[in-house]
Amino acid sequence: MQQPVHRVLQYFGGLRSLAESLKGDEVIYSGIRPYDYHAGNRIVLAVYPHLLARSLAQRGLEPRFRYVITLNDLEPSVYDDTVFRATGASYQLATQVDAIIGKVEGDLVHLRKEFPRIEIQYYKTSDMVGTPHFQRAVSLMMQEPVAFLRHFLREEILEQLPPELLSMSEFFGLVCPSCKVPVHARQAPKLEAATCEGCNTPLSTHGALRYWMYFVPLLALKLRVVQPDVVLLGGDYLEADEGALVLKQSCKLEEILEFYGMLEGGRPLTFLIPPLLMGKDGQKMSKSLGNVVPYRYEEVLAACGSSDGSRLTL
Repeated sequence: MQQPVHRVLQYFGGLRSLAESLKGDEVIYSGIRPYDYHAGNRIVLAVYPHLLARSLAQRGLEPRFRYVITLNDLEPSVYDDTVFRATGASYQLATQVDAIIGKVEGDLVHLRKEFPRIEIQYYKTSDMVGTPHFQRAVSLMMQEPVAFLRHFLREEILEQLPPELLSMSEFFGLVCPSCKVPVHARQAPKLEAATCEGCNTPLSTHGALRYWMYFVPLLALKLRVVQPDVVLLGGDYLEADEGALVLKQSCKLEEILEFYGMLEGGRPLTFLIPPLLMGKDGQKMSKSLGNVVPYRYEEVLAACGSSDGSRLTL
């Protein structure tokens, strides 16, 4: 029987379960788009690795992880949201990362002090340019949507699609995983309630086309280069508006990596999902929403260590 490629563990209960299966010398991975750094990022990049190390130490094992943090400092210089692809091979530095590294290090000092054998490394996307995996990611982000959709729709169905449908991200969320045919959005106003009219199969919510053709190749690139054992992803990866319901649906993340040709030779993946930190306005804490609150590290660490829910409010 083929070994499962990945598993998804959630929140503090998942962290404790994960700690029971580790030896202490695994490769741990997390990443950030380094435009800013707030308490929500802190949970993923510093607090949960700290709690994971503590849980391992409680078993009598010394944590000696290699902890790799990637910083997405390269992005396509032109990404066309109408045709859903990068329109040129040129890439540009999106941001300088030194200031963000300094903020992350201000939190990781606690982890380094308590567990000095943990090795922490930073890896920029620009450091990966010379790898064949980067070139693969570039070619994927420049492909035509019709080439991408061939992996999900039967050829005779694809030939019948009007060109304008390829610019509808909502359309891509409604594809029958059994018949491999599209279902128009007006037939199912809510994705979670949609079923295929032909076979009554619940529809697979693959997520927005832009998510698959832009963010997923970049994620696949980093996972393939770093080769982690444990991947820490933000709680919003399980939110509908992030297009990443693939972690809960039938189209699992190993299928994404296999689809993108990034998985061969990789380690089995374990994904650990921390809770979402909520802002004072009741929405997830986010740089784009402007609801960031500068909580102290110790305050966030204590709250995460005593809560097992999907949301965290301080």
